[in-house]
Amino acid sequence: LVDQRLLVYWFGFGPDGQRRWFFGIGDIDGDILSFPNMLTSSGGVFGPGFDPESVQILPWGSLELEIG
Repeated sequence: LVDQRLLVYWFGFGPDGQRRWFFGIGDIDGDILSFPNMLTSSGGVFGPGFDPESVQILPWGSLELEIG
C-alpha cells in the first residue's frame, strides 16, 4: 500500500468446515509481517446470486508471518 503497510487475503476454512476468506492490513517490522486485526467474511456467493446484504464481515484474530 502507499503508506508502506501490507494487505493480505487468505483463503481457508472456519471451525465449521465452511470456506472462508481472511483479510487484514498490517505492518513490516524487520522480517516480521504483523496483521493485528484480521477479519473474516461469510454469507457471500459468487455469480448472479450475489447479494451484498448477505455478506457478514467479522473480527477473526491476528496473523504474524516471519520472512527470510
